[in-house]
Amino acid sequence: MTLMEQIQALSDAVGTPGDELEVRKKIMSLLPDDCTRRTDILGNLLVEKKGAQTPAKPIMISAHMDEPGLMVESADLTGGVKFSISGEIDMQILPGRRVWVLSKGERLPGVIGIKPVHVLKGSEIESSVSADDLFIDLGCERKEETNKLTSPGDSVAFRGETGPFGDRLIRGRALDSRSGCAVLLSLLEQDLPFDITAVFTVQRETGSIGMKTAVFQVQPGAAVILESFPAADHPVLGAKKESPKLGEGPVISLREQRYFFDKELFFQCRELAQQEEIPVQIKSAAFGTGDGAAAQTSGNGTRVLELGIPSRYALTPCCIQSLKDLESLSALLLPLIQMLGEKMS
Repeated sequence: MTLMEQIQALSDAVGTPGDELEVRKKIMSLLPDDCTRRTDILGNLLVEKKGAQTPAKPIMISAHMDEPGLMVESADLTGGVKFSISGEIDMQILPGRRVWVLSKGERLPGVIGIKPVHVLKGSEIESSVSADDLFIDLGCERKEETNKLTSPGDSVAFRGETGPFGDRLIRGRALDSRSGCAVLLSLLEQDLPFDITAVFTVQRETGSIGMKTAVFQVQPGAAVILESFPAADHPVLGAKKESPKLGEGPVISLREQRYFFDKELFFQCRELAQQEEIPVQIKSAAFGTGDGAAAQTSGNGTRVLELGIPSRYALTPCCIQSLKDLESLSALLLPLIQMLGEKMS
């Protein structure tokens, strides 16, 4: 499969935090035969791939499987479904969105409804949208019908298709996580200079729970974390010079909020990219917290290198990324494994 085909296959699967089974099954079906794999108690998928040499300490490379979504809380009196948020989502983008309610092994089509603007009164017009104002319409007339279809705890995912867009761009649902998984899968298809442990983690969107336990199990000498980075690179988005831009390469990250990643690995990766003539972007500004911070502070602590995929409209039901950036990230990982293996031998 091409990288685009892998991304499309993974994006078609749904996996909200704590409910990543469908994504994990799809990844397992795409793994090469020479990989060993196991699923831990939380649902992380840990895959070992043999290389030409064995490093003194394990090399771990990870991407997360879960996507932001919703969860059914209850049926209301009119047959609609009330819900809560799973992950980081801007409430303003929810009204009118098409969703799947995942119930009893089926995908039920739904639409997120809201009181129409022409019947709003007084302060309602000026107030911001909250989850209490919204519901999921399943096309039912009565609460009893809804209760036959779904129940509290059912996951809800955004509907959408993934495909080519513009000049070597890709747009679609759940790209924040699935493109990183696709890059990691393509790495596992290649001959490697050193053994690696590839980890596809769960619950990144709700506190990086999966990463914390994965690091404890692998005990890596170094962890490379593949993440999605917001790209406010369009004039209408208030483009800034320091914002990652689509098509200019993956991002090497130095920090997240209160956490600084391993500076030696940061500078060595930047130098390696220059030697290999692979375009990269540098992020030193502090924003967001992802699996990198969780990996660095779990167990006895881990040296972390975080590599990001610039993503326009990150954490929305439809994200845009550049295939150029994904291909550059793929090209960087092999020499990076060589460098880490030699460093730890």
